[in-house]
Amino acid sequence: MKKVVFIAAMTAVLSVGQIAYPIQEVGAATAASYRISYKMPTVNTLEEKEVFHSLLKDALKIKNPHPASTLDKNRKSLTEIVGDLNGTDTPRGFMIDEFVVSKNGYLFALYNEIGVLDPVYPQGYDPAAISKQILEQEASGQWGGDLRRKRGEMELKARIDALIQAGYVQPEELKDQQLTKQFVAETLYRMYKKVRPFKGSVAPKDSQSEAVRWAVEVGVPQFQIDAKGFVYPQSQPYYTNSLDFIQLFLPSKKTAAGWEYFQYEVNQTCC
Repeated sequence: MKKVVFIAAMTAVLSVGQIAYPIQEVGAATAASYRISYKMPTVNTLEEKEVFHSLLKDALKIKNPHPASTLDKNRKSLTEIVGDLNGTDTPRGFMIDEFVVSKNGYLFALYNEIGVLDPVYPQGYDPAAISKQILEQEASGQWGGDLRRKRGEMELKARIDALIQAGYVQPEELKDQQLTKQFVAETLYRMYKKVRPFKGSVAPKDSQSEAVRWAVEVGVPQFQIDAKGFVYPQSQPYYTNSLDFIQLFLPSKKTAAGWEYFQYEVNQTCC
């Protein structure tokens, strides 16, 4: 019910910008001399509310999406990649959880968010051929777990290598899998610093990193400075709402000409 109410409010706000409700007379001698106006809260007041970014993204439809054929060719689902990495087609919850909180999990989600980077496969690797081998093994009564793990490792590496090739990730950053807000900020800043330069308007006490300060400045969720002036760059982030945020509010559509904004309209069929 709350989601339906939220979508209805979003539809009205996006259509007219502001909702104004006249107050009816409560008595013969009482005149309606005022109005109550409602405005959506600003992005800054809702940065920490991951549900806001998720619901807002669901409530909107992209008017200028990438071709579906391109996205389908490059993207893989979280369940599919985790299943292959563990040699199964039905990964357990703990397998998914362990992957999601790693650098690999974040980079896989970031790659899917960009959507148009081709996987960088090593010479001689044929995705279709290995998938055919897996099907043949299963048809003969074998499970093919080793081949699945090989496919998962190759597919994940090909996508991370695409991010490295694009300049968003440095190979030396992948020596460990500890995911931090610092790492998330570094990758996003490399992507967007030319189209959204750092203005130097913020200075958290616990980070000299320009990338972290940029993330604070532009309002990336989980990069808010607390009352003591800290942003905690070495803490572990929950990055889903950060990726929702950049798609909604930053020029995150990658094209041959550079980064552009996605254009949105109200999704009338949502929810």
